[in-house]
Amino acid sequence: KMAEKMSYLLPEIIRLQRNDSSLTVLERDGGMALRLSGAEKLGEALKVNTFLTKLTLKMSQIDEEQTVALAEGLKVNKTLTQLSLTANDIGRGGAGALADVLRVNTTLKNLDLSSQNLTDEGIALLAEALKSNTSLVELDLSHGWIQAAGAQALADAIALHTSLAYLDLKFNCVGAGGCALARALETCTSLRTLKLGMQELQGEPMLALAHALTLNTSLIELDLRLCNIHIDEAVALARALTVNTTLLRLNLNFNPLCDEGVVALADALKLNDTLSELWLVKCRFQSIGFLALVDLLKTNYMITRLDIEVSPPLIAIHQNIRALLEDPARAAARALAHADTKPARE
Repeated sequence: KMAEKMSYLLPEIIRLQRNDSSLTVLERDGGMALRLSGAEKLGEALKVNTFLTKLTLKMSQIDEEQTVALAEGLKVNKTLTQLSLTANDIGRGGAGALADVLRVNTTLKNLDLSSQNLTDEGIALLAEALKSNTSLVELDLSHGWIQAAGAQALADAIALHTSLAYLDLKFNCVGAGGCALARALETCTSLRTLKLGMQELQGEPMLALAHALTLNTSLIELDLRLCNIHIDEAVALARALTVNTTLLRLNLNFNPLCDEGVVALADALKLNDTLSELWLVKCRFQSIGFLALVDLLKTNYMITRLDIEVSPPLIAIHQNIRALLEDPARAAARALAHADTKPARE
């Protein structure tokens, strides 16, 4: 076992040091710990390698010291575009080291730091670095125990960042920090996907997000599953959807919207010709909500996906919804609508 630990990643590190052009992706999904000596060797190899584009070290027991060693190589590396350190323990110190990387590295596009306890202090360090970074496109901070202070720091960064298109913050504890994120979303023009699911956003944070959707012109996907969204928040979202013209996908699974919330959304979507995918699984609505969705699909041809859960008494209505979604006439109507929006040739 000791020999196995000593040799973990050693063959790959040697290939990286030799600049092996065939090694462009290096992925390890747990099972072994990357020791400090290995991290130092990997960091040195990254300084000279010009072919590796993707590095994944999931569940490799990487702590602050190992992250600092890797970061030294990442500061110099010019080819790596994707880095995943999910489910490790990089801590505040590791977050600070990666923040230093983001200040100088201009090639890294995707950074996955999910399932980490970075602390709000660590998040603040990363957020400050994002303000001067112009290359990162995707950032995954899900399952990170981020609270209101960390969300505020991220919001300040999002308001200034010009390339970040994907931000995953699901399964955190942003709470009132959701209001700050909403304010940043009002003026942000780069973010295309925002995942905020599986955390408490009831009340002011959700109302602020709904208002942000009336002003934002870039977001196309919003994940709000299991956020304890009730009727009032659903009505606010519905109002926003009558104004928003860019959102394509909205996930509201596992929220207690009830019939009133679903009816409000359905009525709003009669005036929206942009949203195409809507998730409403386990949203606690009954026949009134289902019938509102049937009525919606009779006039809105842009919706191509509607995920719902049905109980046996409502199977007939559910089948009606499925039939409407699969009706070839809907596809023809969408094609015609898209053709009408295309600019005429000169």
